[in-house]
Amino acid sequence: MTTRRNFIKNTTLGSAWLMLPACRLFRNFTSGTTTTTSQLLAGDWYFRLDPENKGIEQEWYKTRFAGTAKLPGSIQAQGYGNEVTAETEWWDGKLKGVWKTSPVYEKYRQPGNVKNYEFLQPEKHYLGAVWYSKEFIIPENWKNKRVTLLLERVHWESTVYINGKRAGSQNYLGTAHHYDITGFLSEGKNTIAIRVDNSRKIDVGDMPHSISEQTQGTWNGIVGRIALSITDKVWIDDMQVYPDIENRKISVALTMGSLLKNDATGILELTVTGAGEKLPAVSKAITVSANGYYLQVDYPLEDNISLWDEHHPVLYTLNARFKGKSGSDNYSDTETVQFGMRKVTVKGTQVSVNNKVVHFRGNVDCAIFPVNGYPEMDATWWKNLWKRYKDWGMNLVRFHSWCPPEAAFAAADEVGIYLQPECSEWASDNTAVQLNFLIEESKAILKRYGNHPSFIMMALGNEKSIKKEYLESLFTIWKKDKRRLYTGKTGGKPLLDAADYYVGGASKKGTRARYYLGWPPRPEPSYFYQFQPATTRDYIQAVKDDSRPFISHEIAQRCAYPDVINLPKKFTGSLQPTYLDIARDQLEERGMLHQVPDFVNASGKWQVELYKEEIEANLRTSGIGGFHLLSLQDFPGQGTAPVGFMDFFYDAKPYVTSGRVIKFCNSLVILARIKKRTWFTNEHFEADVDLYNFSGKPFKPAKTTCIIKSADGKTVYQKEFDPEIYADEGIRPVGNITASLASFSVPAKYTLEISMDAVVNDWDFWVYPQYLPSIDTPDILIAKTFDEEVKTALDKGKTVLLLPEREHLKGKLVQCFGTFYWTAFDFHGGETSACGLLTNPEHPVFKYFPTDFHGNWQWWELLVKASPMILDDFEAKNPFPKDFKPLIQMIPSWKVNRKLSVLTEVKAGNGKLMLCSMDITTDLDNRKVAAQFRYSLLNYLLSEDFDPGTMVSYDIIREIFI
Repeated sequence: MTTRRNFIKNTTLGSAWLMLPACRLFRNFTSGTTTTTSQLLAGDWYFRLDPENKGIEQEWYKTRFAGTAKLPGSIQAQGYGNEVTAETEWWDGKLKGVWKTSPVYEKYRQPGNVKNYEFLQPEKHYLGAVWYSKEFIIPENWKNKRVTLLLERVHWESTVYINGKRAGSQNYLGTAHHYDITGFLSEGKNTIAIRVDNSRKIDVGDMPHSISEQTQGTWNGIVGRIALSITDKVWIDDMQVYPDIENRKISVALTMGSLLKNDATGILELTVTGAGEKLPAVSKAITVSANGYYLQVDYPLEDNISLWDEHHPVLYTLNARFKGKSGSDNYSDTETVQFGMRKVTVKGTQVSVNNKVVHFRGNVDCAIFPVNGYPEMDATWWKNLWKRYKDWGMNLVRFHSWCPPEAAFAAADEVGIYLQPECSEWASDNTAVQLNFLIEESKAILKRYGNHPSFIMMALGNEKSIKKEYLESLFTIWKKDKRRLYTGKTGGKPLLDAADYYVGGASKKGTRARYYLGWPPRPEPSYFYQFQPATTRDYIQAVKDDSRPFISHEIAQRCAYPDVINLPKKFTGSLQPTYLDIARDQLEERGMLHQVPDFVNASGKWQVELYKEEIEANLRTSGIGGFHLLSLQDFPGQGTAPVGFMDFFYDAKPYVTSGRVIKFCNSLVILARIKKRTWFTNEHFEADVDLYNFSGKPFKPAKTTCIIKSADGKTVYQKEFDPEIYADEGIRPVGNITASLASFSVPAKYTLEISMDAVVNDWDFWVYPQYLPSIDTPDILIAKTFDEEVKTALDKGKTVLLLPEREHLKGKLVQCFGTFYWTAFDFHGGETSACGLLTNPEHPVFKYFPTDFHGNWQWWELLVKASPMILDDFEAKNPFPKDFKPLIQMIPSWKVNRKLSVLTEVKAGNGKLMLCSMDITTDLDNRKVAAQFRYSLLNYLLSEDFDPGTMVSYDIIREIFI
């Protein structure tokens, strides 16, 4: 047997290799009889559930089962398993928390009506072993062949029996299960039995997306290709391609396998095609022993090689052919691998591909397959998805605690998008059993998908921690393959010096690099809560904290209200969005079901603005590695988080388009640093303009124009910059803008729009008068509590402005400026208590305070400490009328669906009452936006327009208060 060391030595000397026209050495070989090389096992299989785990002991693998199911597929998707009850033992145990205890959800815990809001609910649930069996025929011409079984994706552990004999067991979650079953077969009819166990075989965490109800679900079955295949008994077992772009060559590591007792001698030929050319073959005479054969050889390419990256996804194909003999028997095999010529390295605090710096605009893929749970296995589906990602400005995908199938990698190679798979876990890894699983899982991932040029990064798994020595041992294994970069836990610990890059919400030294950090969500840590709106934030200090690339972890996470009416119609499989059923019921009870389209659009418009600011903050940061967005797509687990611009099915929501998003998330983005969003007529509006350019080439716009437009579209300011060439691989200064606001009509909303040819971006801002006229209110009673003085004034027909403070309001809800971060946390909301606001901009109360129908930045002073009033909820004894719509309605949590408001007008007694839970009295000299709203509100109260249309009782008003 030729050793690896001797072969490399011989190859370097060039003594055994020849450059020849393709196939020249094979002219003396004949192909023999044509043979069908594979047999699909898709279709009907017998199956039997094994909940008590008796099948092995009772030798079920020797019996035929009564039930039938189709594979590829899962049993749950075909209606098999257990009924879902309030006591169902899910992957992480029984459901708990308020769903289990609150009277709000009592009716959804009843037999026959169990509905949860934690995740997409399967119609049937099953954790445990299932046996599948089938008969198949071995063709006569498969005699003396090596026969293998492929199970492309299994959930989770498979054990294979052929003709009653155990052929092996595997538990990969991220790769196919392969079995050599040659020695177990009989001529003609054979029986295969496969035991699939989806129970918790190894602790991979409570919520991994590889196998838990949070996204995929705990489906039991086999999906993708299920097939028997043959090779000769001497075959090409593995082929790994290592590109060398500097020397314009590839290094090929090839392993041969053999089932023969004697040596086989023959010719191995390698041929590369691609970029419109077919290169000369490299051929070598080899001897394959019973122990197999390993070789590593360099294959030179043409001088003008084409490199693979996101902008130029050029692929090559390596074809390996072996033809040989052992005694009088002929043996042959062919293996084909696609690869790309690319190199991934660290370049300072960023990653480079082919020696060019890249900035990652990544999306987190959480294995969301909302029909039946299991992943799509078709390359066309994945190709369309990756094109969609790029249409929305993304260039990287992080697979959160799972690894996608082969089709996803192949499609990414073609489209040109970077991938970071993970090792199927979200756990604290402290045991040898866990480590052994992670070693085997990661080695399988690297071997199976390592040739894909899109596979440029790999992480261990999501968050939490792993023992330092465990991670060190994994790095030792991984870093033998230098085709990509490696890190440990994405957003977790420890951060070792050996990590090529790291991903976190904060830098190595704890400097934050996203708008929210901490758990559980609450208002105080949020940058949206802490700081007045501006477009100046960046994370330069976080970049300075370490010399390695740093990627911001799971940024944005801002929710929009889900379409509880139309979205359920899309669920045609075994998973159902029962949380939407609960929401619909609650909305109907509160008289708000008809408002769903408005809730969706208003919360969504505001969501886009919040995403825009957080993404641009990352793009403004020179030297940062990039970000992982959570997420383009809604998330169905962990209590549901409608954070996406698209729903579970990757359909864009009605309030946003890719054209809008790529203004602030693309390879070319115009950035403007504006120190605040609200201005006054005695000031000069100022903005510094930059260009983010990671387009792969210099950008030379023919024209760069900055304009300020009024709300009606009229241009009130314009400036052009001289033509210039802006280099790529960074953020380039463009110029600055200064505009006097003295002549601007006020109060008004304006938009700064900057265009560089077809590249456009814009930002809203507001201008108010420097001084406000004084306003007398002798006929208005202004009070903070609903006391006898207020009641007496209303009885006398007076106008009352009631300004309740948080400590007096029922619920004492937290601030309501932003939208929910990640998800709505039960009854107190988390960081916020609402999903944005909904109002009518044409209402006269806004005559001197222009607004959109949705939330926007000018509301910060008013809402950042405002607690909404609860007008109607589950326990309300005296709720507001079901058809009542407040002047400013806060869009509720989709879990609780209370009717909320910060501004409400009614008639009560003989008078008129305005309730405002926003602070319009404190420090108005410094809170001039709040003063402006107060001015507009008081003018409305003094006008003839103030004529509330709804009469309420005093008991209804008291219901708002504690």
